[in-house]
Amino acid sequence: MAFTKKKLSPLEIKERLLDPASDFQTQLIAYIESVRVGEFLTGSKTEVSEAIRVAESSPSYVSPELTLPEPAPPSCHCNYPGCDACAAYSDWLQRYKFMVDDLLLKSNVHDCNRAMKADGTVDWDKFEVSCMNNKYRRCKARFPRAMFKETIIDCTTGHLSLKKLEEWLNDISPALT
Repeated sequence: MAFTKKKLSPLEIKERLLDPASDFQTQLIAYIESVRVGEFLTGSKTEVSEAIRVAESSPSYVSPELTLPEPAPPSCHCNYPGCDACAAYSDWLQRYKFMVDDLLLKSNVHDCNRAMKADGTVDWDKFEVSCMNNKYRRCKARFPRAMFKETIIDCTTGHLSLKKLEEWLNDISPALT
């Protein structure tokens, strides 16, 4: 990639991002979007919640919080319809994405109302650690976050607004999750 050949200053990065003749912009965005996501891998929050609810009702379900990840099988990239190695890799990839979504739903979805009781009153024991415990009664973690259907570049400042489809989810790197 062009941006790994030498260290660029922030000004050089901005100039390259805003240069319409350069492919730096496309390569940088492709790289960033390949290593971080701001949404679930298999669908929206409601779709993932429903799929996990169904999976948890199965007696064979084991929470990914209690297991080690399954290593990926070798992939051959032959794209032959009857290839067992390609089918095994495809099956593993589906399980991997589901496992990442399961972990995200259980540990990475923000909830500003965790210090609220069911009747709407404040549970003062939990309020001490609540994100709303400040004089403004606004979320200290700045949720909900702005959502973008695609990555946008501000042509005047060079600011990147990265694709984000879930406002209550932190950005993550699926490979590290």
